Amino acid sequence: MLRLISVLLTFLYCFVWLRVPEELFGVALPLQRMVGLLGLAFSIAVLASNVGPAFGKLGKLYLSITSLFVLYIVVDLPLKLLSSPNLLDSYFDLQLFASDLVKYGASFASGFVIYYTLRRYPQLEDTLVRLLILSGSLSVAIAYILLLFYYLEITIDNTILANSFGGYLGVWGTGELIPRLAGTAAEPQQFAIIFMTPLLLMLSHRYISRLWPVALVSVLALVISQSKFSIVSLVIVISYVLIVYKQYRQPIGLGVLVLVPPIFYYISTLPIFSETLSDVGGSGAIVERAFNAANLVTIITGSPITGIGAGQYGPYIGYFSSGNKDALSKTYYPSFDYLKILAETGIIGFSMIMFLFIQLLRKFITAYRRLTSTNQERYLAFLLGGVAIALNMFIGYEFLHVFFWINVGFLLAAADQVLDSNSEDVEDTATFPYRLEEAEANSNLK
Repeated sequence: MLRLISVLLTFLYCFVWLRVPEELFGVALPLQRMVGLLGLAFSIAVLASNVGPAFGKLGKLYLSITSLFVLYIVVDLPLKLLSSPNLLDSYFDLQLFASDLVKYGASFASGFVIYYTLRRYPQLEDTLVRLLILSGSLSVAIAYILLLFYYLEITIDNTILANSFGGYLGVWGTGELIPRLAGTAAEPQQFAIIFMTPLLLMLSHRYISRLWPVALVSVLALVISQSKFSIVSLVIVISYVLIVYKQYRQPIGLGVLVLVPPIFYYISTLPIFSETLSDVGGSGAIVERAFNAANLVTIITGSPITGIGAGQYGPYIGYFSSGNKDALSKTYYPSFDYLKILAETGIIGFSMIMFLFIQLLRKFITAYRRLTSTNQERYLAFLLGGVAIALNMFIGYEFLHVFFWINVGFLLAAADQVLDSNSEDVEDTATFPYRLEEAEANSNLK
């Protein structure tokens, strides 16, 4: 069961939108999150039975902080109800609270399942990585197929695989020749980061000779998404290539200097970028984000210590702006993950998450420096892929999505293996990834 969950998580990595039909459960549930919930159930069973390999120091830290955070959210609810007996009659929505609580659990558990799998079955690591690359490749291929459907004016009512924008799956029309790609993500901004880790893995020495065409069209898909964050994603891709291919750094750097100006000029002429550059204050996305940011800051200053409760942004704004907590859709999300966490869980919850992030990043960087150059490539792909998603959380909504925590799980397993080792010679230990010769022997990708 453990291996099956990990296989499903990595294969579904880029299929954020894919969901089960609404007819089955009365609501369209993302398949990725359902697997995360299965991982949550398994994680609880593992912790209750206390079997399997011992956790490393980082694994214990991750498990402790995430468990404490979830426990805090649960305990905070009755305390809020005791201090405000009429809370449920005002803005508080129990359904949204339960929904966010489940999302937190599924997300954290997904990272733990990947970590625990690699602790128990280290030989499975290469298979999971190949599945993740396959996920990215299929996601990009499907995005281009949906783009073709858009140009052929083929509309599809079924939204199980991709989000619909005016009847066109995975493609957001701009009124111009070039639309925005959303692919298998909820919207274009998310599409610009979901296949970052698979893309970086494709660019590593081990895979680039076979997968460079896929990597190339993936980079083009980043541009066609027309997400402002795609520029950051491109910078991260370039940085990865410069770090990994040190022997070619000079020609690569020269090529970047020559190609970047025309590429960025072309990007600036794309409909969404052009609209933003010509009228920053009038851009719909910027106006909406400014509205949400102002609301979040107001909430934070009003309830700084414990916040308003997990999942309560929508009903809170609806209630205090119109007297109706259902004024906004129950699926409405304000973006700004970090501000949302601070507004809904207060300084107490936010401090836990920031402490976890800072500690993990510090340890991940330390582990990276101790790896041999051969082992660093794959590790760096997960590290930069995770950092890209974490940066997007400043303006987006990725914290409660499983794919971010899959990166964390891989990094946890790798860092624990390196940092817990008593050997000074990392090459002689079963570091992540396990030695390249062994990986090549076990690989079916020839």
